[in-house]
Amino acid sequence: IECSMTGELYSIGLYANNECAIKRVLMIGEPQADAEPYIIWLDNEKQLLIELINQIATIDADIFIGWNVINFDFRLLQKRMDIHQVKFAVGRDASAPRWRTNSNNSEQQFIEIAGRVVLDGIDLLKTATYSFPSFSLDNVAKTLLGLSKKVVDVDNRVAEITTNFLHNKPALAAYNLEDCRLVWLIFEKTQLLEFAQLRAQLTGLAIDRIGGSVAAFTNLYLPKLHRNGYVAPNMGDGQSTLVSPGGFVMDSVPGLYNNVLVLDFKSLYPSIIRTFKIDPMGLIEGMQQVADDSNTEMQSAIKGFDGAYFSRDQHFLPDIINGLWKERDIAKQDQNAALSQAIKIIMNSFYGVLGSTGCRFFDPRLSGSITKRSHSI
Repeated sequence: IECSMTGELYSIGLYANNECAIKRVLMIGEPQADAEPYIIWLDNEKQLLIELINQIATIDADIFIGWNVINFDFRLLQKRMDIHQVKFAVGRDASAPRWRTNSNNSEQQFIEIAGRVVLDGIDLLKTATYSFPSFSLDNVAKTLLGLSKKVVDVDNRVAEITTNFLHNKPALAAYNLEDCRLVWLIFEKTQLLEFAQLRAQLTGLAIDRIGGSVAAFTNLYLPKLHRNGYVAPNMGDGQSTLVSPGGFVMDSVPGLYNNVLVLDFKSLYPSIIRTFKIDPMGLIEGMQQVADDSNTEMQSAIKGFDGAYFSRDQHFLPDIINGLWKERDIAKQDQNAALSQAIKIIMNSFYGVLGSTGCRFFDPRLSGSITKRSHSI
């Protein structure tokens, strides 16, 4: 959407470049004979909003993508709909969206639209571990695509947008549509949509869920635990005075060096979990095996740290990682970067989850047996 500094709408761009290619800009103003045919002219802001709802119903998209699309575009659209007393009927059943806020951050809002999903490019890039000095659309497009916004001065674009709305609406329409296209191209380049789909399939979380490592782990682990006859602990049951350290950092020796060889341990924490059978149920089973075995020299459990022992055969997490590891190797062979990245993020999250007090399986003996083993290695 393009708007004034105070939020009055000028135009709304709609773009898709798939089997149902779409290129439209809804623009407030008098029709211009020499303007591009993709511009749909509307008399006023209320008519613009009504036409947007009609377009959404006609196109019937499953997913909306955009840049800060929830906290800016949809949020402002909701405000303008309310001002004009127009029902924001964008759901598949013509219902209005349901809004909710993050309990820890009232500024972050979430939108739920019946039968549709909204995915924000910035949030997805961060989830996929991309990092940029600035997540502005112009900067990310320049970095990933070598393309820029259709504006002379990005830092003062609001003034230029208003000037074009008053004096050169076809130029504003071209700028509006190009912003939409840049988002589409970024999603294509980084396979963000595929990443979101695969992450949802692997974790069982909703496709628009941001973060959620603990929820993903619980979703993977709980059914296996229950089928083995165990009930999961309550939140807070694993509190302890123990503290598990972070990763080991060697002291550097300043100087100028020739012939530097860099060695990296492939997926160190997942490797440790897999090799040393670190697992919430495995800890309970291992400790029981040690308690039942009077001959400490013949103990079958694997010794961890802080008094922890892990069962060699009663566990789930090492097998989960083993399965994900194989799937990631296949994804790499198939050059499926989105799947490979999704699997990597999930595997690497397991240590953090076990060390988080927000997880019902939190136990410092679990996380400590990972990091202290890495120090030892």
